Amino acid sequence: MNKSVDVVKLAKEHFPDAIMVDGFNEAIIGFSIRLPNNTNFVYSVSKIINKLMHRDGMTYFEAEEFYMFNIKGAMFNTEIEPIYMDDRIHFSNN
Repeated sequence: MNKSVDVVKLAKEHFPDAIMVDGFNEAIIGFSIRLPNNTNFVYSVSKIINKLMHRDGMTYFEAEEFYMFNIKGAMFNTEIEPIYMDDRIHFSNN
């Protein structure tokens, strides 16, 4: 029995004013409810970048730049814009 929850459907039913990034529903990993009635979808940065690479044939660096300037950088009101969780693997020299 599949008991998965359709997060997009649930959020849109209860919070119809929530801002979404067109074409990236599969990158949604949740939503954040902030009072009063501020709901933001939470997107996985790695899933957005992977989709840009596979769908649009971009390299990793092209997809990362596109995400930074055209998706994340496209919004200017942090109260209503989606939340981007940077879940990419990062390496350090330590």
